[in-house]
Amino acid sequence: MFVCLLHAYFGTDFLGQVLYSLCMPGACLALLFPDWTAYPALNYESIFGFLVHGTIVAYAVMQLTSERVKPDMRKIWKPVVFLCIVVPPIYFLNKLWDTNFFFVNWPSAGSPLMLLWQLGGKAGYLPLYALLAFIALVIMYFPFAAKSAGSRYIAKGERKT
Repeated sequence: MFVCLLHAYFGTDFLGQVLYSLCMPGACLALLFPDWTAYPALNYESIFGFLVHGTIVAYAVMQLTSERVKPDMRKIWKPVVFLCIVVPPIYFLNKLWDTNFFFVNWPSAGSPLMLLWQLGGKAGYLPLYALLAFIALVIMYFPFAAKSAGSRYIAKGERKT
């Protein structure tokens, strides 16, 4: 949510790349595999979880459709830098407060991240999670890279005729 607020105010490309490649898929996965469903449906935690993550997805989609955010494979380093800066403090704050923001300390029960925990155990979870995050980044950027490459190919062909 903080990335959305900062992007709405500053509108930087750095935040736009992070919003598209990390926040939007992360919020979608949180909606698909919520860990707040232990609470009753009309409980604050449950309502808050769905509203916040739904708002993040909606904001990211609006920025994409308005072309205020333009994903670019050459800018994949921006979300990587963001993760390198943000994840270490989140990890230690999670330990301090017994929370699990970004699911960096343990996977949510019933989520696909459980497979990483089962494969790597506690010691291998974070490296596998980092690898999965990078693969997800490449997948998120691929359609835009393919479109850009296709456009360049078509443009070259049109100039020759």
